[in-house]
Amino acid sequence: MIILFALLYVIVTTSEVGAWGEEGHRGIAEAVQGHLTASTAKSIAKIVETGNDLPPGTLARLSVWPDQIRALTKNPHATIPGFSTAEMEEARQFVAAHPDNTNWHFVDLPPGAAHYPDLAHPDPADPALPFTSTTDVVHMIHQSVDILEGRTESATFTKLQALSWLLHLSEDIHQPLHVASGYYSTAADTLSHPTMLTDPTEVTKQHGKNDRGGNVLLFLANPTCPTKPTHENLHAIWDDCLVDVVGGAKGCVSKTTDKTVARVADHLKARMQDPASQAFRLQGDYHHWPEQWATDSVHVAAAGVFPSELDSGCVILDAKRPHPPVHVQSRVVAPATKGAYLQEHKVNADIQLTKAAVRLADLLNQLQWKD
Repeated sequence: MIILFALLYVIVTTSEVGAWGEEGHRGIAEAVQGHLTASTAKSIAKIVETGNDLPPGTLARLSVWPDQIRALTKNPHATIPGFSTAEMEEARQFVAAHPDNTNWHFVDLPPGAAHYPDLAHPDPADPALPFTSTTDVVHMIHQSVDILEGRTESATFTKLQALSWLLHLSEDIHQPLHVASGYYSTAADTLSHPTMLTDPTEVTKQHGKNDRGGNVLLFLANPTCPTKPTHENLHAIWDDCLVDVVGGAKGCVSKTTDKTVARVADHLKARMQDPASQAFRLQGDYHHWPEQWATDSVHVAAAGVFPSELDSGCVILDAKRPHPPVHVQSRVVAPATKGAYLQEHKVNADIQLTKAAVRLADLLNQLQWKD
């Protein structure tokens, strides 16, 4: 199949949306593949058309496709390094049919949300409901499962693509900043010292501006506001640097390689074998697990993922976004350095990566695969 053999030596460079980065996604998927039942492995092998066997690295290859194709959303004529002509055509057709696919990776719940709303019985009075959408990460996990279980068919969303998205989004949802986003008042008297709003009702009342999952909370050596997007932000630290540290690096690794991926995968394989990791498994109907995963991640975010102090030096008035009229871009003051933050949150990141691996393996093994 086309996307299975796409070369993966591409590091996604945009600072938004790519939870865990290439290293994290591939590392989780590689660990998960070793925990598939024989029946599940056979079902997946049938989808990827490799006979009865699932070649090593298959899930890792599939897991990064949703990030690889994102460049085509902004530029349909872009090329993706390593993709053949046929692979590029498939990617372009998918993006053309689903131009909103970059929104599938996340949901922006306020950190004070008690839970992700119940999709089966949504309550209009639930203050968290307005922050969800029919194309957020939870909904799109459900859609991918529906396609793989044969409840939904789509000419523009194949089973192989659904498998790729299921892997990717099930990993994304365990990155806390793909579920929670900081919100800040846009009142004039608050701009000099941004204070986070956490309660969903208060966010709605004050028209809080969100930080896009920490993408505009900046770790800077000096208070000068950058004029272009920077990777020195909270979201990127969770996507990449914390994964590097969990994999044994002393800090951020500049380039993802098979070796750095293997370090993360080997670590997660060992963690999955640890009896303590069994506590991360969920019970009950797996069709309700995505909501529980999102709820868990927003609680993790609320417990201390966001910096304790921000500087207003990078608050920017944005005439192009009048509702609300402020683009909050704030310098992190405490923790004082990116290195301090990494050490403070290494254990949390390790736990979230392990949760993703344990829970994704369980989901794949319980799925009712449709031939």
